[in-house]
Amino acid sequence: MCVSDRRTIAERVSDEVDEFFRLWRSRRILAVLILFCIAAAGAYLVIGRFQQASTIADLRRDIRQIEAENKGLRETVAPLIAQAAREFPGEEISEALERIIARLESEDPLQQPIASASASVRVVISSEEDLDVHYMGRGGYVAFARGDETLLIAVANESYARQTVSGEVEYTGLFQMPATDSAVGKPISFLQEAEYLQISFRMIPPDSRVLNGEAIIVINGSQRFEFQIAPQTVQGEKLFVRGVKGFMK
Repeated sequence: MCVSDRRTIAERVSDEVDEFFRLWRSRRILAVLILFCIAAAGAYLVIGRFQQASTIADLRRDIRQIEAENKGLRETVAPLIAQAAREFPGEEISEALERIIARLESEDPLQQPIASASASVRVVISSEEDLDVHYMGRGGYVAFARGDETLLIAVANESYARQTVSGEVEYTGLFQMPATDSAVGKPISFLQEAEYLQISFRMIPPDSRVLNGEAIIVINGSQRFEFQIAPQTVQGEKLFVRGVKGFMK
């Protein structure tokens, strides 16, 4: 049975752009070559939309969107082509582009493979306990996660708790990523896919009311990212930083 494709042109273009960026991360040269086909594909979609459009307003809107997206793609590849021709005259354009892209990747710290990760986490809860404790063997973890999948996790075997002012207790911990974590070897930018941070201190009482806090995460000893912990109620031993997807922007 044949199923009609009822997606709008904008949705098709969006899918193609998403697929392009996945290809860009894995096979840059092929992605560059595909860019040359985008303009022709865009023109084809505009013609097809023109035949189906019920109003001129719909057509103009779609044309503007396609032109904007094509312009963005052209602005990405054109400087690379110009730089390749300038720096490597006489070479095949594909070989020159490959050399340029390899150099850019080596210079981009977010494309470097993950080798280490540490996190310093501070959580302040509402509590009348008069504490100043070092919990040996009772730490916790902080993790980048997407849905039910853990992208990177850092753990600690100890933590600290102390009363800072009346009615507030601060929990702190220093967490380290295990050398066997699945994130090792993946580019730092891979963490852009995370949807939230999940944090756990084993010694925070369940259902505690979190007042504030922060998580400072350092990748490869140099790339530092800070996340603010919003007020919330601890769920079991867990608390969350939501909406972190694309945080490296």
